[in-house]
Amino acid sequence: MKHLIMGTAGHVDHGKTSLIKALTSVDCDTHQQEKERGITINLGFSHLDLPSGNSLGIVDMPGHKDFINTMVSGASGIDFVLLVIAADSGIMPQTREHFNIIQSLGVKKMIVALNKIDLVDEELAELAKLEIMEWIEDTAFSKTPIIGLSSINKMGLEALIQEIENLIPEIPNRSSSSFFRMYIDRLFTVKGKGAVIAGSVLNGQIASDDDLYLLPGHHKLRIKGMHRHGKATKRIVSGDRAAINVSGLNKEEFQKGMLVSNQVLETTQMIDAQIQLFPNVKKLKVWSNVIIHAATFECQARLHLMDVDKLEAGQTCIAQLSLEREVVLLAKDHFIIRRSSGDETIGGGVIIDAQPLHHRKRTQKLQQHLKQLSEGMLEEGNMANLLLLELQKAGHPLTLEVLLERLKMERKDLGIDLQGLAGLSYYPSAKILSAATYEEAMEQKMANILKEYHLQNPLLESGLQEKELLGKFDHANDASFKVFFPLFLEKLFENLILNKIGNTWVLKSHQVKVNQKTKDEICWLEDLIKSYKAQKPIYPDIQDKIKAHKIPKEKFQQYLDYLAKQNRITFFKGDYVHSLWVQTFRKKMLEILDQETEGLFQQALKEKTGLSKKMLPFLCELYESEKLIKTSDHNKNNFKTNITELGRRYLEISV
Repeated sequence: MKHLIMGTAGHVDHGKTSLIKALTSVDCDTHQQEKERGITINLGFSHLDLPSGNSLGIVDMPGHKDFINTMVSGASGIDFVLLVIAADSGIMPQTREHFNIIQSLGVKKMIVALNKIDLVDEELAELAKLEIMEWIEDTAFSKTPIIGLSSINKMGLEALIQEIENLIPEIPNRSSSSFFRMYIDRLFTVKGKGAVIAGSVLNGQIASDDDLYLLPGHHKLRIKGMHRHGKATKRIVSGDRAAINVSGLNKEEFQKGMLVSNQVLETTQMIDAQIQLFPNVKKLKVWSNVIIHAATFECQARLHLMDVDKLEAGQTCIAQLSLEREVVLLAKDHFIIRRSSGDETIGGGVIIDAQPLHHRKRTQKLQQHLKQLSEGMLEEGNMANLLLLELQKAGHPLTLEVLLERLKMERKDLGIDLQGLAGLSYYPSAKILSAATYEEAMEQKMANILKEYHLQNPLLESGLQEKELLGKFDHANDASFKVFFPLFLEKLFENLILNKIGNTWVLKSHQVKVNQKTKDEICWLEDLIKSYKAQKPIYPDIQDKIKAHKIPKEKFQQYLDYLAKQNRITFFKGDYVHSLWVQTFRKKMLEILDQETEGLFQQALKEKTGLSKKMLPFLCELYESEKLIKTSDHNKNNFKTNITELGRRYLEISV
């Protein structure tokens, strides 16, 4: 069974409400003012159970020009429109206005009800029908069926129901989004039950035990009960007219334009959109003030044309709209624009980016980007382009999960094979995508980083570890980037750009060239450090000898780094000693402490190991960091040292 919503449209007093009553036995004009004036002011709601078993939600929209905002809120979310035209009046101003609005809101299917057929003779009825056919001939609705009927004597109602049945298979199923979204077009209180919100379900589905949030904001509501087409239900889905009884909602917190969702969705005050002016309206300049109507939301907006200097009637362009207040809108949402005075509907649009940057200058590069975005968002077969533009907007790679969340899509909605897409790289093991241009820039930056490192460390065969490289890139803390980074390193390795030395990465072209003089100086420095044995190296003494040996400071540091990388000296907390003595005294100290169940104080340990007054605490702190020993009873001049279980295992292995 399909879940569909039909909306009525047409000029005031053409019989929309009476036709719905004839179809469903429900009078949608429920307010006293509507009865007194004889016109629909608020949205009316009903449903029709069809012979096929499908149940159709119906939204009856006002036809008077003063209630266009109400008409737009009702038309948002409908699957097809029943355009009602009175046979004795023909096409009228609001007929045309409603028709333009329906097209702008993305409604693809329509049935024309030529109402009040009982008030005209056969010849006038045929003329009215021909007028309608000529009017819609050059539009997307040129093949729309036109049904002559009368809501008073119910003539033609069976034919209308049959046309509705015929139309239903032609309407595609809505995309089953991963999130639920329903703009609230009615809020009322039921005695004994509390607040009830109602609307047309645009996306997804929700069950009675799911979370529900009032947006904008993060206000959480509790679902007490749900109705679909007047009947209690445990689940409502996209395409339903639904009413939800909730707790936690105060009327003071609600304002028109709010919606409910099972997710906390981002708000926006700026959108990029493709807009089109209606025929026979005045042109728009580069900057204009307008009123935007999107579902139940309405506010003043500043419109900035992006790719043209003026927009003539009937033309299309890309524009950025700055909104007066926050709203939840998503890409592909449709909207209507009116003059800032609110007296004329001038066009409509569809959002191509609901979270854009503020475009201060209309550069050629920006215009090209917006054109690509529009094509990717709105045209079939441009999904790869849309993915690429979203990646470029993010500025770094994204996991498929994050990418789909940003696009508010599901995996099945992509409809493309992600492998081998032009301009994109897909890593299936981690389900992550990146733009080819981004990877080119990454590769160049990686080469520059390692080239600089090799220049500063010409004696080292090794390079930088993954963690060290990661920290040099802008998005190092982004979760998607952390997933992407090791995969990209492996890709550069496979492409013979990088090489692995131990746990470090180097340029494939990197080669260490050490002349004999440098080798001699390194050996001399190593012997100098080694000569201190049980003494801690004295830095002023070493620096004096380095100076006397005519070794520049920068080379001295390179030599130290080289010796450390080869594990010939050991760095610890800014100090260094020869690794031979670190290893020798490690074993000696552990053997001594293994025999001392109570441990040894500093002086006793110093005497037994033969270490100097400065070397002993240095090595004790180093060995304690290795968890081989532990020290206690700390004070400035003395401490007790014991061997750990790990220290004992170390002795066993070394033996």
